[in-house]
Amino acid sequence: MTIQNVIYRYTNWIIESEWVYKDWEKEWKWTYYYEDTWKIKWERDYKKWEIDWKRNFYDAKNWKIKTSESYKNWKLNWDRITYYTWEKFKSWEKIKTKWVYKDWEKQWDRISWYENWQIQNKWNYVNWKLEWNWDAYYDSGKIEVESKYKDWQMVWKRIRHFENWQVNLEENYDSWKLHWKQTWYFVNWQIEQQGSYKIWEKDGGRIRYYDNWKIDREWNYKKDKEEWNWIWYYENWQILLEGIYKNGKEEWKWTRYYEDWQIVLEGKYEIWKKEWQWIEYYKDWKVKVKENYENWVKDGKQVEYYNSWKTKSEIAFKEWKKHWKQLEYYENGQIMMEWKCANWEQDGKRIEYFNSWQIKSEGSYVNWKKNGNRIEYYESGQIKSEKYYEDWKVKQEKKW
Repeated sequence: MTIQNVIYRYTNWIIESEWVYKDWEKEWKWTYYYEDTWKIKWERDYKKWEIDWKRNFYDAKNWKIKTSESYKNWKLNWDRITYYTWEKFKSWEKIKTKWVYKDWEKQWDRISWYENWQIQNKWNYVNWKLEWNWDAYYDSGKIEVESKYKDWQMVWKRIRHFENWQVNLEENYDSWKLHWKQTWYFVNWQIEQQGSYKIWEKDGGRIRYYDNWKIDREWNYKKDKEEWNWIWYYENWQILLEGIYKNGKEEWKWTRYYEDWQIVLEGKYEIWKKEWQWIEYYKDWKVKVKENYENWVKDGKQVEYYNSWKTKSEIAFKEWKKHWKQLEYYENGQIMMEWKCANWEQDGKRIEYFNSWQIKSEGSYVNWKKNGNRIEYYESGQIKSEKYYEDWKVKQEKKW
C-alpha cells in the first residue's frame, strides 16, 4: 500500500485543503477547511477509483454536518441529506430533506420534514419525470396536497385539502393545459367556485357560489375573450352587476342593479372608451346623473338631476378639463352658482345667487388664486363686503 499526502495552506499557514491518496489513487480523501479556523468546511472520500464516494458539508460555527451526499457506481445511484441547524435542536440527526436517486436519476424520491419530525413534502419520479407524484402535508401529519403527473405534465391532477381532510380544490389538466377544469369547495364540501377552459383559455367560464349554493358570480367568454360577459348576483338570486364585452372590449356595456331589479347605474363604451356614457338612477327609475364623454374623455359633460327631473348641476369641459364650466341650480330652476375656469383652473370666475336671482357673491382670480377679488351682497342687492387678494393674502377688505 502506498500513501501520499498533499497539503495547501492559507497565507496565515492555516491548512486550506488536504489530499490523502492510497494505492495509487484507488482510494483518496480531499478535505477543505475554513480560512479563519481549523474547522472542516467540506470533505470528500473516494473509493474504487471514484466508483463510490461520499461528500459532507459542515457548519462553520459548530462543525456539525449541514449536508451529506453518497454516490455509488459512478452516480448510478446516489442520495443527499440536509439537516436542521445544531443550535436549534442540539442534534445534527434532525433531518430536513432527503433525496434518493436510482439508475442515473431515472427514478428518484425526495422527502422533507417539519421541525417536529412530521413529513412536509414527498416527491416520487419515474422514467426521467415522465410520471411523478407530489404530496404535501400539514405539520399535524394530515395531507394538504396530492398531485399526479403523466407524460411530462401533459396530463395531471391535483387535490388540495383542508386540515380536516375535506377537499378544498380539485384541478384536472389535459394536453399541457389545452383543456382544464378547477373546482373549489367550502369547508362543508359545498362547491365554492368551478371553472372549465378549452384551447388554452380561449373559451371558458367560471361560476362562484355563496355558501348556501346560490350563485355569487359567473363569467363566460369565447373566441379568445373577443366576446365575454360576467354577472354578479345578490344572495336572493337577483342580478347585482352585469357586463357584456364585444370585439375584445372595443365595445362593452356595464349595468348595476338595486336589489329589486331596478337599474342603479349603467355605462356603455365604444372603440376602447373613445366614446362612452354613464347614467345613474334614483330608486324610482328617474335619472340622477348622466355623463357623456368623447375623444377618450378629452371632452365631456356631466348633468345631475333632482328627483323631480329638474337639473341640479351641469359641468362641461374640453381638453381634459383645461377649460370647463359648472352651473348649479335650485330645484325651482333658478341658478344657484356658475363657475368658469381656464388653463386647468389657473384663471376663473365664480358667481353665487340667492333663490330670488339676486347675486349673493361674485369673484375672479388668476394664477391659481394668487391674485383676485370677492364681493358679497345682501339679498337686497347692497354690498356686504369686498376683499382683494395679492400673493394669496388679503390685501384690502371692506365691510358694510
